This record gives sequence, C-alpha cells and structure tokens, in this order.
Amino acid sequence: MQCPICGSDTNVSDSTPRQAQTLRKRVCKAQGHRFQTEERRIGLRLTEDVHLRHSGDGQVQSVPFQPERLQDEVTQAVMGRLSEAEIADVVNGAISYLRFEVVPERAKFLEGEEYDKVIKSRLAQTGKPHQGPISAIYDHEVRSAVLRQLRIREHRLAHVLYAMYFEGRRNPMIGRQGWSKAEDVLEWLFSEDAYPDVRTDIPSRPQTSTYEWQPQEPSTHPEFVVKRGPELLITVTGGKPKRPPEPEGQYDIQWPATVRDRGVVGFLESRFRGSIRHAVLGRPNAKTLAPNVAWWVLHDLQGQRRVDSSQLANGVLDCLRRVDDVAYLRWVTKRKDFRAIREFRDEALGLISYPSPGLQFSARGPSHKHVTLIDTDAAGKGSLIPNSTQTTPAPLDADRTHTKTDDERT
Repeated sequence: MQCPICGSDTNVSDSTPRQAQTLRKRVCKAQGHRFQTEERRIGLRLTEDVHLRHSGDGQVQSVPFQPERLQDEVTQAVMGRLSEAEIADVVNGAISYLRFEVVPERAKFLEGEEYDKVIKSRLAQTGKPHQGPISAIYDHEVRSAVLRQLRIREHRLAHVLYAMYFEGRRNPMIGRQGWSKAEDVLEWLFSEDAYPDVRTDIPSRPQTSTYEWQPQEPSTHPEFVVKRGPELLITVTGGKPKRPPEPEGQYDIQWPATVRDRGVVGFLESRFRGSIRHAVLGRPNAKTLAPNVAWWVLHDLQGQRRVDSSQLANGVLDCLRRVDDVAYLRWVTKRKDFRAIREFRDEALGLISYPSPGLQFSARGPSHKHVTLIDTDAAGKGSLIPNSTQTTPAPLDADRTHTKTDDERT
C-alpha cells in the first residue's frame, strides 16, 4: 500500500484482528509517515470464515463449514440411492447456493465472547491464528439447500429419503414439529413442495395395541452371516447360444443364465448397528434406538451360529414397523428397492391401513417379548391349536410360554 501523503511504499508495523475488520499500523519507507488503516474483506469465504450454528441449542461449531462432512451426511441420508458422482453434483450445487444466496443475505458476524471462544478453539485445533471476521449460518440452511438441489435434479426417491432425515426432525427452535407418523410423511409428499402428482386420500388408521419391552443384550450372537448378492441375468445376443458342457467360471457362461452370488462373512454387531443407524438418522433418540432395535432382532436369532442376511434385514423391518413409521419407511425403501415415488406412497398407505402392533422400548417393560394369542375359532378360520382359548398377552419368540389346553389341564 502506498503512503497517502507522499506516495511511497509502506511497511506494516502492527496488525490487530477485530470481529469485522483488521486494524493495521503502517510506516512510510521514504519519509517515516505513520498512519492506520482498517481493512475489511469483501465477501466471506465459505470454508474459512463461515461456521454452522446448531438450530437446536444455538451453539456454533468450532470449525468452519466442511464440504466433506456435508457429502458424508448426504451419502448416509440417501441410503445408496445416488452414485458418488451424483452426490458430489448435489453437494456442489448446494455449496454454490450457500455461497451466493445464503451467506451474503443471512450470515451473522460473531462478536464478543462467542467470537473469542471460536477463535481460541480454532487455534487449539489448527495451531494457526485466524485473522478477520467470522460469521455463522444455521445448519438447517445447509440442509434446505441440499433438499432444494435434490428436487431440482429430480432425484425423487433420494429427495424423499433426505426429507425424512431433515424435515422429519423435531426442532421447536425453528418451529418444526417433526414427523412422527406415516401420515406426516404423506402430507409432505402430497404438498406442492414435493409431488402433488401422486396425491391420494390418506386413510384413517385403525387402533392397535402397544407393548413395552426392556432392552436386554441377547445371550448369544451369530458368528457368521450368509450375504447374498444381486442376481445377474447374463444373456447373449445374435443367434442361439450354445451351452458348453461345464462352465469354467462366472464370466465364461455363454448362455442365458442366472448366477447367484453369495459369501459368508463374520458377524459384527457394530456393523449391524451401523446399518440400522442409516434408517434412524434424524429420529428422536437415534443413538439408543439403533442398539435397541439390534438387540430386539438378535433375540430371535439366539443359538444360531450362522444366519442369512435376510433374517437380519427382515427382523429390522418388523421391528421398525412397530417402533417408528419414518425410520421404517427409510429402511423399507432401500430393502425393497423402490424405484418410483408411487411404490413408496403405496407402502406408506399400507402402513397406515394395516399397522403393526406398537412397540416401545422402556426400562419398566418386561425383558421378554409379548404377543396376543388369537382365538382363531372366533374368527371363523378353524383352530390352529386344538381347544385353545384366548389369553392375556403371553411371552413371544425368544421366551415363549405355552398356554395349556383343556386336555393338558386334566
């Protein structure tokens, strides 16, 4: 910078960073003129000067906005619905929207103790002092930007999955009540912000019983899991293929055939819980819900050293259908490989019309599972158990008890 008095070059003798600007003392090289400047950056750097403020507790993250963390979040939320390239495209679009639309209009500068706290935290983590202003935007602004990009790019099912993760959260601080039932999901799905073209009447939900269960670690765990890969249909065009006497390998097959790929891997409860966390992402008490669901499923598999992956997946389906509608719809979208919004809608409608008995995890509940024994004679379908009578709820599955018949009592 040149001296405003004589036009000579200057040196900086001291710098003092402030919240919104930096004060610099300068000395003229030629005549020794001294003056002070206030320098302010035009615009904020998203990954340097902008932090996220949690909309729940209002706290500011100690590190600036990190695109890689957003990409990881989107990857988990869409549950395999998008490729890596598609996820990167969505995240880049969201970042551009934040940089040019959100930050200039809604970023608020940090001041006072809040500014000093963030500066000290950044210095402790990076070892480099930050000079200049620091601002913050709310985390829900970032997720709204992602939701917007998914809608624009017509990633319909990924859009719905991310909406259940983000819009489904309860956040009274910003006036969001969250989604607790499939009805809430469908109301959003049928709105003008989503997909009104699939709108239909939402049925009323019949009454169901709700049971309590005290989560308890199962006595045994599986040791191995049989994982079954996708079935590959291999065809040959251009004439009728000839079948060789004995195929030498999967890639040597030259006729239309279905090859089933499967393998056996060791069971890890941590990995099983991790897959459940993708379904319960954004749900209330998600940290405890995932292990509770895992234990519920594993109780039915006690004593089985080798299990099929479908046993685990279907057990989670059954449990989530009883526990949390939104988590169930996220899991079932991946498990049943829905390809269209209407398939998702029909599943949600079926969940409302034919709900499963409710289940609550509670420290007061019994440690064994319960089910109601149905009087099949009264239903006109014939007796499944000779001379059976309807009883109060009896232990289910892992710890079943048998209600004696009249013949056994005599």
